[in-house]
Amino acid sequence: MEMVLPPDGGRLSIPRSEDRGLSPQFANIEANDLNGLCCFTGIAMQNTQAFVGGANARDFPAVGSRDVSGATNPLVTSLTRQGQAVVQAQVRTHEQLVHPVKCDPQVTSAPVVGEEATQVTVTARVTCHAEVYNADEVQAKVSVLIGQEATTRLSTGYVLQGEVTANLSTIATFDAQHGIIALYVQVEGVWAYHMSAAQLHALATLVAGKPLGQAQTILLHAQGIHQVSIASTDWWDDTTHQTLPPTRIGSV
Repeated sequence: MEMVLPPDGGRLSIPRSEDRGLSPQFANIEANDLNGLCCFTGIAMQNTQAFVGGANARDFPAVGSRDVSGATNPLVTSLTRQGQAVVQAQVRTHEQLVHPVKCDPQVTSAPVVGEEATQVTVTARVTCHAEVYNADEVQAKVSVLIGQEATTRLSTGYVLQGEVTANLSTIATFDAQHGIIALYVQVEGVWAYHMSAAQLHALATLVAGKPLGQAQTILLHAQGIHQVSIASTDWWDDTTHQTLPPTRIGSV
């Protein structure tokens, strides 16, 4: 079909099939059946070739979207549950899921929606996938990192008490194409100053014979000591400047 500019004004005239002795059921048109102005002023439409091969209007059954969804929805639900269970079973004891198992359904029908048919065959496929990380490796790496940080910030003599605890706070996809993720972990650990037997003996010697208040002051100024508690079977009264006997100091 081509658009031509008419030499003069006019209206679009489309001969009816009845005028050509044809049944209205046929959609065939002869050449130049479309010949006249169209759409906008100064534009004409003209078909230079005949259109043949039209079909009679009729009612026929066709595949609808509800036909497909009605048959596949129960299948997709069942397959999704099975797929999630299968993937979950593959997660090892030292692994943790990055996100819940994701499943992507794919549905096809033959014939496709809109085509004429008295019956239709539907196929449902569900692909499930998940990403995991090695929780043991994360624990080991963050323990090393916080240990290095403690060594940098604390002086010699501080020792880790117990184990480092790591709590995952956020997971972000860093490189989806290569399956690389970023883990944001909150790490906690307790380091306490550890005194050697020689250090404890030196402190005991230092405060022996000192008034109680003075002994406490001396100990509080020693490295690694933040709180002092002195207990004795005797009654100590700092106001009398009673002195300590030879003392034994222990660390906790």
